[in-house]
Amino acid sequence: MKVLNSVNLYNDIRSMINNATSEILIVTDELSYDFAEELERKAISGVKMKVMSSDTEWVRWLENRSKSYGLDEEKRLEEDVKRISSTLTLYKRIPFLVLVTFLALIVVELVRALKLDLLLEATLATGVLATAFSFIYFRRKNKELEYEISLKQQELENVRAKINDARMRLSKYLSVVELSTKVNFSLIMTDDKAIVTSMSLKYDEKESKNLDFVEEVSGDFVKSLVEKLIPG
Repeated sequence: MKVLNSVNLYNDIRSMINNATSEILIVTDELSYDFAEELERKAISGVKMKVMSSDTEWVRWLENRSKSYGLDEEKRLEEDVKRISSTLTLYKRIPFLVLVTFLALIVVELVRALKLDLLLEATLATGVLATAFSFIYFRRKNKELEYEISLKQQELENVRAKINDARMRLSKYLSVVELSTKVNFSLIMTDDKAIVTSMSLKYDEKESKNLDFVEEVSGDFVKSLVEKLIPG
């Protein structure tokens, strides 16, 4: 048995997790957000992961990740596409609104003057220029927006493919067990190495000066412990 500073022990555990290549087993009372994300990342990379904890919040979070992973990013990109599409629709309408406004002014001036005069000529010239400018300007803007939409849609398709792959891997490699009994220790097994420690995996930097015990244990010990935690 060894007694180590908490920050050093935590870093050792993170190193064990990072270096794992085939399987990881975690038994703990609580998890931190950073640690839960690290476990998720390893499961996505193809490492078989089993997490046993009485921490209801993070157990449920990990359980739902095969469905909720990447939702925020997917939603953000979908909103971007909708926003640009709405702008494109507006820009396509503006030149026609200018044209309709111009024609309406011409009709009003004709009714008032009943003949061509300087004001009507000025209105005609201004209207023609404004209409031509709006069609030319917004045609260019529309092409830019259409290109931007195509890029965003391609990005969204790529992200969805990555998200679906990650969710499939989480469903395949991540197993979560909610313990009905609170444990006062943490067990970490990676590949062929296993340790048991008094340190919680809900690590807080404020506890960096704490001391915790750690001991390397055998595979038989791990098997026996898991059987006790999940009888039958």
